[in-house]
Amino acid sequence: MRDRMKAFFMHFDGEYAGMLVHGKTRGIAKMRFMNEALGNGEYADVRGWRIPGLDDKPITYKNAKDAGFEYTEEHDEEDTALPESMFDNNCFCDICRGVK
Repeated sequence: MRDRMKAFFMHFDGEYAGMLVHGKTRGIAKMRFMNEALGNGEYADVRGWRIPGLDDKPITYKNAKDAGFEYTEEHDEEDTALPESMFDNNCFCDICRGVK
Protein backbone atom coordinates (compact mmCIF):
# COMPACT_ATOMS: atom_id res chain seq x y z
CA MET A 1 0.00 0.00 0.00
CA ARG A 2 1.40 3.37 -0.97
CA ASP A 3 1.58 6.39 1.30
CA ARG A 4 -1.20 8.96 1.16
CA MET A 5 -0.44 11.79 -1.26
CA LYS A 6 -1.52 15.18 0.05
CA ALA A 7 -2.40 18.00 -2.33
CA PHE A 8 -1.06 21.54 -1.94
CA PHE A 9 -1.23 24.83 -3.85
CA MET A 10 2.33 26.18 -3.80
CA HIS A 11 3.61 29.63 -4.81
CA PHE A 12 6.48 32.00 -4.09
CA ASP A 13 5.80 34.48 -1.30
CA GLY A 14 4.36 37.68 -2.74
CA GLU A 15 3.54 36.15 -6.13
CA TYR A 16 0.04 35.54 -7.40
CA ALA A 17 0.80 32.53 -9.60
CA GLY A 18 1.46 29.04 -8.34
CA MET A 19 0.66 25.40 -8.98
CA LEU A 20 -1.06 22.38 -7.53
CA VAL A 21 1.25 19.54 -6.52
CA HIS A 22 1.12 16.33 -4.49
CA GLY A 23 3.54 15.29 -1.78
CA LYS A 24 3.67 12.87 1.12
CA THR A 25 4.72 15.91 3.17
CA ARG A 26 4.65 19.70 2.71
CA GLY A 27 8.43 19.62 2.22
CA ILE A 28 8.20 17.15 -0.66
CA ALA A 29 5.46 19.28 -2.25
CA LYS A 30 7.73 22.34 -1.93
CA MET A 31 10.56 20.48 -3.67
CA ARG A 32 8.25 19.37 -6.50
CA PHE A 33 7.16 22.98 -6.93
CA MET A 34 10.78 24.21 -6.93
CA ASN A 35 11.71 21.61 -9.57
CA GLU A 36 8.87 22.69 -11.88
CA ALA A 37 8.52 26.42 -11.14
CA LEU A 38 9.36 28.80 -13.98
CA GLY A 39 11.23 31.37 -12.02
CA ASN A 40 13.96 31.90 -9.57
CA GLY A 41 13.23 31.77 -5.91
CA GLU A 42 14.46 30.39 -2.67
CA TYR A 43 13.08 27.29 -0.98
CA ALA A 44 12.40 29.41 2.11
CA ASP A 45 10.18 31.73 0.01
CA VAL A 46 7.78 28.97 -1.06
CA ARG A 47 4.35 29.19 0.55
CA GLY A 48 1.43 26.86 0.20
CA TRP A 49 -1.79 25.61 1.58
CA ARG A 50 -3.51 22.27 1.62
CA ILE A 51 -6.27 21.27 -0.78
CA PRO A 52 -7.51 18.14 1.05
CA GLY A 53 -10.20 17.41 -1.53
CA LEU A 54 -7.42 16.57 -4.04
CA ASP A 55 -5.59 14.12 -1.79
CA ASP A 56 -4.89 10.86 -3.65
CA LYS A 57 -6.67 12.12 -6.81
CA PRO A 58 -5.15 13.16 -10.14
CA ILE A 59 -5.00 16.92 -10.50
CA THR A 60 -7.55 17.68 -13.19
CA TYR A 61 -9.79 20.68 -13.80
CA LYS A 62 -12.86 18.76 -12.59
CA ASN A 63 -11.18 17.28 -9.51
CA ALA A 64 -9.77 20.69 -8.54
CA LYS A 65 -13.14 22.39 -8.98
CA ASP A 66 -14.89 19.61 -7.00
CA ALA A 67 -12.33 20.21 -4.22
CA GLY A 68 -13.24 23.91 -4.16
CA PHE A 69 -10.16 25.18 -6.01
CA GLU A 70 -10.07 27.30 -9.17
CA TYR A 71 -7.21 29.02 -10.91
CA THR A 72 -8.10 32.66 -11.47
CA GLU A 73 -6.61 35.71 -13.10
CA GLU A 74 -7.24 39.35 -12.40
CA HIS A 75 -9.24 41.40 -14.91
CA ASP A 76 -10.09 45.00 -14.07
CA GLU A 77 -9.43 44.36 -10.38
CA GLU A 78 -11.78 41.36 -10.40
CA ASP A 79 -10.77 37.69 -10.26
CA THR A 80 -12.05 35.56 -13.13
CA ALA A 81 -11.88 31.76 -13.26
CA LEU A 82 -9.63 30.43 -15.99
CA PRO A 83 -11.34 28.20 -18.54
CA GLU A 84 -10.66 24.46 -18.56
CA SER A 85 -8.63 24.83 -21.77
CA MET A 86 -5.99 26.79 -19.81
CA PHE A 87 -5.75 24.27 -16.96
CA ASP A 88 -2.41 22.49 -16.79
CA ASN A 89 -1.26 19.75 -14.44
CA ASN A 90 2.42 20.24 -13.60
CA CYS A 91 2.54 17.60 -10.89
CA PHE A 92 4.56 14.59 -11.92
CA CYS A 93 3.78 12.30 -9.00
CA ASP A 94 2.70 8.69 -9.58
CA ILE A 95 -0.99 9.60 -9.24
CA CYS A 96 -0.85 12.39 -11.81
CA ARG A 97 1.27 10.36 -14.22
CA GLY A 98 -1.21 7.50 -13.99
CA VAL A 99 1.22 5.07 -12.36
CA LYS A 100 -0.46 2.56 -10.07
